[in-house]
Amino acid sequence: MPCLEKYSALVSCLAAITPVITAVIVAYIAYQQFKTNKQKLRLDLYNKRFNVYDKTLAFYAALHNANASFKNEDFMKVANAFTPAFNESKFLFHPKHGVHQLLNEFHEAAIGIIGFNSDGKALADSGAHEEFSKLFQKNQHELLVVMPKRIKQIEEAMASYLNFHKVAA
Repeated sequence: MPCLEKYSALVSCLAAITPVITAVIVAYIAYQQFKTNKQKLRLDLYNKRFNVYDKTLAFYAALHNANASFKNEDFMKVANAFTPAFNESKFLFHPKHGVHQLLNEFHEAAIGIIGFNSDGKALADSGAHEEFSKLFQKNQHELLVVMPKRIKQIEEAMASYLNFHKVAA
């Protein structure tokens, strides 16, 4: 029977240590899930922020390439896709970086360009050629000179949010 006592002590010891080992394994798995979920959240935020950037560039390209009409279906799809991205930017970027403000300025300038394109012909047809010429030059300057600078400012303001190496760390 002395052998039975040895095994009894071993069984008691294993029974006592099994919950501790199980707890350590469960804690390790929980920690790994925490890290995975944290990285997933960061990746999701990155994707949403990159979507804002992507929609902004697409809208700028559409403005730049629209030539005579801002009423075609392709332009309207791009313009309509920018609006929700612009609205989301308020919640995705810290106000101190000014991303939403820069996008707001970009949006207002785009609306001005689209408005001139829609109403400019009526202005020219009414005989106000000098006013039309001034507005045309202003809008061309906005589109070809000011907007590229705004895009650069937007890229700089978003840079820390779009650095994927920081997101994946």
